[in-house]
Amino acid sequence: MRRFPPFPFLLALVWTLALSPAAHAGEYVVRAGTNAVARDSAGMTRLVTFFRPLGLIPRRELRNLPGTLVAEMPAETARLLALQGYDVQLLPTLHLAADGAPWPLDRANQRTLPLDGNAARPYTGRGVRIFVLDSSLFPNLDEFGTRIAGGTDYLEDGLGVFNTCGADHTHATIVASAAAGKVYGVAPEASLFLMRISDCGGNIYGFAELAALDDILTWRQANPTVPAVVNMSYAGFGANPAEEALFQKLDALGVLLVDAAGNNGDDACRYSPASSPETVTVGISDIADQRAPRSGYGRCVDLFAPGKDVTTQGGNQPIVASGSSLSAPFVAGTLALLLEQLPDLPPSQVRQLLLTNATKGIVGGDLGAGSPNLLLYDGPLHEDVSRFISRWFPGEHRFTTQIGVTLNGTPTPFPQVHLYRGPSKDGHCQGVPFATVELQADGSAVSNIVGWKQAPAFLCVETQRKTVFDRFVRILG
Repeated sequence: MRRFPPFPFLLALVWTLALSPAAHAGEYVVRAGTNAVARDSAGMTRLVTFFRPLGLIPRRELRNLPGTLVAEMPAETARLLALQGYDVQLLPTLHLAADGAPWPLDRANQRTLPLDGNAARPYTGRGVRIFVLDSSLFPNLDEFGTRIAGGTDYLEDGLGVFNTCGADHTHATIVASAAAGKVYGVAPEASLFLMRISDCGGNIYGFAELAALDDILTWRQANPTVPAVVNMSYAGFGANPAEEALFQKLDALGVLLVDAAGNNGDDACRYSPASSPETVTVGISDIADQRAPRSGYGRCVDLFAPGKDVTTQGGNQPIVASGSSLSAPFVAGTLALLLEQLPDLPPSQVRQLLLTNATKGIVGGDLGAGSPNLLLYDGPLHEDVSRFISRWFPGEHRFTTQIGVTLNGTPTPFPQVHLYRGPSKDGHCQGVPFATVELQADGSAVSNIVGWKQAPAFLCVETQRKTVFDRFVRILG
């Protein structure tokens, strides 16, 4: 039985095919397929040795997808590899998902218009890491302070991760600012890690993207408990099986993935990473809660978020930008807030909570066939998610308070919550609890609290694991 491809025959082909240096090279993923040679590193080395004369340029052997090589090569070389039993797939061409063009960070923390001028949020994303797969970043800005945990450059131009392209190319900076900037960001205390996969012209390299995802997976295996979100503000036409395989592994290990629905006014299911079921895919809404015409749409979109004429941090000054590149990091930052305040819940349930808590039925205009009518909400988790329903019964100078508690209808890892009078302060409930409410398995409970001479104006809720819902606070009465 022949274990390896007939390499001598292929070497003879080199002279007859004579691929010119000008032959157009594309990015491909090469898998072992029916050929056993690529299933280990030694086999990969032989593969590269014999196909290099035909124009194959190796870029990355993916550690977490054994037998998978990312490479550049002309189409004819890819065809020859396929003839030898390799599974060869052309990578989609990826594009950054922003156009350029403002409105405040005000909309997402309230249910309805008009804007109230208040951009406050209940949490800050502290303790959460956001990976930004993008271009180079302006690091020495007050917008980020000391919260940039580092960066990795996956390109071969030698320019590095930080401030390599000048003030005219600020895509990564505006994205990071929207996710976790001090002034413009949703999660102003989250840490950022920049992974440079885009050059100064905005071109994203598929081998770089896959290498970055591969490295995040390796990082996660070494850091299993650190809350993590990946922001991918780009889109490419077509499927990407290697990317999807890495997404599945990251999702299984609790890394939350966010991507842009794209700016082509097209069905997001036709693009990657937007088509992946493991990612939260975000479309564009404008200041009037309308779907922006250029936003991607369809069943692969999970929700809409502000993304038209948004002010964020550019190079050394604020900049106005538009596109799903901005919508995605607003959602990534919101997931960081949820991970901070709900460490007891599995990340998959945090992702579901994001969608459950979104404002429903408010996005106007042509949503596009199959799109959900959900708008990002990153304000206090109350109303539909957690209800404190008060009923007051007078009787002999006393009140009986019946309090209903629902934590998203989600099973909780703790059996009780403690209730405090008054709002929280600095992320902590104040004083001592006036009651302990026993929760059912689904996180719901109804409890009768007796003995009030007057109703408390606010409630603060704390789980047994000291998770404080400092905005699960609602006026009673």
